[in-house]
Formats: sequence, structure tokens, C-alpha cells
Amino acid sequence: MANDKLRFVSIFLLAVVTAKWLDAPADDAANVWIASFAVIFLALYVYTVRFHLMRPIDLLGIAAIGIFLFLPKRFRAWGAAALACVELFAFNAGFNALVDAKYFRPPLPIVEALHAHEPHEPFRVAGLNWTFLPNASAQYGLEDVRGSDPMAFADYDRFLQRFTIAESGSWVRRIIDANRPELDFLNVRFLIAEPDGMPGGRWRLIYSGSDGTLWENPTSLPRFFARAASVRNIRNPAPAEFTMTVVSSAPTLVESSEPLGPGRRVYVNGHRVSLHHIDDAFIGFEVPAGVSDVRVVYRPVSFYVSCVIALLAIIGMAVIPKGTDKSVYATFDSSGFQTSANTSG
Repeated sequence: MANDKLRFVSIFLLAVVTAKWLDAPADDAANVWIASFAVIFLALYVYTVRFHLMRPIDLLGIAAIGIFLFLPKRFRAWGAAALACVELFAFNAGFNALVDAKYFRPPLPIVEALHAHEPHEPFRVAGLNWTFLPNASAQYGLEDVRGSDPMAFADYDRFLQRFTIAESGSWVRRIIDANRPELDFLNVRFLIAEPDGMPGGRWRLIYSGSDGTLWENPTSLPRFFARAASVRNIRNPAPAEFTMTVVSSAPTLVESSEPLGPGRRVYVNGHRVSLHHIDDAFIGFEVPAGVSDVRVVYRPVSFYVSCVIALLAIIGMAVIPKGTDKSVYATFDSSGFQTSANTSG
């Protein structure tokens, strides 16, 4: 995957330079400026060979691009199309081979058994050791407690370090002890292990097959809970959005295992309330005495700012007229005084 990502970035940068070259005026200074950047990108791309991040056949693609940059301009459009086809269908065909969709997310009896036992309220899953890594969980619509690669909040990742291990150079956090109390707190209802996996402790076996064993922990904490109140009807109507009803005889603190990141908001009876850090990583909030309707949402400001910028850009392109090349023609009489002027586009 690191190889794939590196090749994509390198080829993308080369494509940008090539597009600029195609669009550049017939000016030697501009061509030299663009060529200098092309040479830098090519040099960086070749440099990666020293770390075995490229195959020898990739060098053919680099050589072809180098030849392309020196083609006469009238041949460049055809050359660009030919190079794109070669890269996609020749060099890259074996690297990212296409497979039938049924192999991307094959039906698994162990996942079907999990869905047959899943509760109505939100829950999480985990895999024991190398079993069912987070990317696999996402493909089957299941919520794993572990993140994928570096895509996780730093505070939450520090919490994961308490009960997971990861080899140097790997972002995969593995759970080797399934009876850690952190898994109860994180709402882990199901554990997937190898066919001979035996997590022991409070885990109850509910499925065993050639594709693995499935274990359930009915005593795991719900996603939101309170020590002095009843949290009922927890639902997940949309991604990163939760609704629930809290019944309390006095003002109380509701805790959760939902990460507290930028953009998280909590509304109690329609009013936004302040948030508390639970264990330096999770959402906590207070509710008054009585029955409270609670809604937890994810509304990052950065998302809405980007939408506004995109909308303004679209409006700008639609209403701002394109520039025109206007020439002024003047008429002079025999004595040298200007008698008229006409402007044409």
C-alpha cells in the first residue's frame, strides 16, 4: 500500500507538470521553467528505487514520460493519451489487478451469525490478535474499536495504547488480552477470533466454524451510560449521530465511549450543553433532573467553511465575466489631433 500511494502521488505530480506543459505558450523561458520542475519530480521518483519501492518496469514509465516532454507540441496530446493507457492497462494492470466484486466482501457465516445476535442499540466489535482487522470491519458495516492507519484522534489513540500492541513500523493495533476492562468500557459486544481462539473470561461462544469463532459479552457497557440515572433507547440514526432518553432523579453526568473531537455537539431538550472530557478522550455531559431527550451530533466547522468556499467559487465563476482582449483604434486628422476612438473585442 505504501508503494501504491507513493506511485499515485508521483504520477499525479507528473501529470500536473505535463498538463501545464501542454497548456503553456510557445515560450522558451516558460518551457525551461516547467522542464526544471519535471526533472525534479523525475529525480525524486527514480530515487525511490533505492528503497525498493518501485518495480523495474516502473522505470519504463519514467523513460516514456521523459521522451514525451521533448516531443513536438503537435504530438503531445496523442502522446499524453498513449502514456495514460500504457500506465493504466500495462504497467499497472498486475499491480492493482481487478477482481470480481464478490471477492471484495464475500459473505461470511461468522458475520451473518453476528448480525443474527446484534442488539438494537449501537455496539462495537473487535478482533483478537490479527483476526478481522479494522478495514475488514468497515467493509461489513461493523464498528471496530481500533482505527485504521493514522486516521484516529491522538487522545483516543493514547487510550488504545493501554490495552493494544503494535510492532514498530505498523499502525495496526492488536488486542491480545480480550479481558481488559477497557473493552467493556468501549462497548465491545462481540469478539471475533480464529477457529481455535479461546479468549476465556466473560466471553460466551455463540458461533464456531472454519471462518472463525464468535464470542459475545452481554455485560459490556452501552455507548452512553450514567452511574446515577437510566439511559434508554440509544439509537444511531445517522453516522456519528446518537439519540437517547435519560431519566434521572437529580442532575447527573452522562458518560460515553464516543471520542470527543472537534465538531462534537450535544443537545439536551433542544438546548446545546457544554461537554466534559471523560478519561481525556471521550464525551461527557450533564442532564437535569427528570426526563431528558438527548441528541449527540458531529458538526465540524471546517466542513461548513469548505462548503461556503466552494459555493462562492461556483458563484464567482458564473457571474464574473471572462476577460476579453480589447484593442483601441484612434483616428487622427491631418494636424495630428484625435477625432474618434473605437474599441473592439
